[in-house]
Amino acid sequence: MALNAVLRESLEDKSDDDYLPHLSLIYGDLASELREQIVAELAVPLPLTLELTQLSLVNTSGNDPRGWMELGCPIELRSKTEHRRG
Repeated sequence: MALNAVLRESLEDKSDDDYLPHLSLIYGDLASELREQIVAELAVPLPLTLELTQLSLVNTSGNDPRGWMELGCPIELRSKTEHRRG
């Protein structure tokens, strides 16, 4: 949520959109039973901790992911260790 606030401020986004950032692991028009089966088989303990190495901004206008467009080049992210070393 903090990243969302920083990006909205830096982009001067004045919308009051209630969008919550999330990580989508699968896209598609899947039956609810299949979705529930996939989630049960993953059995990922929460909270989940991830180390991200790259960030991409994507225009996700439209419902079809095949039409989404990456905006510019991906941004390489430094690890905490690299960040401390400067």
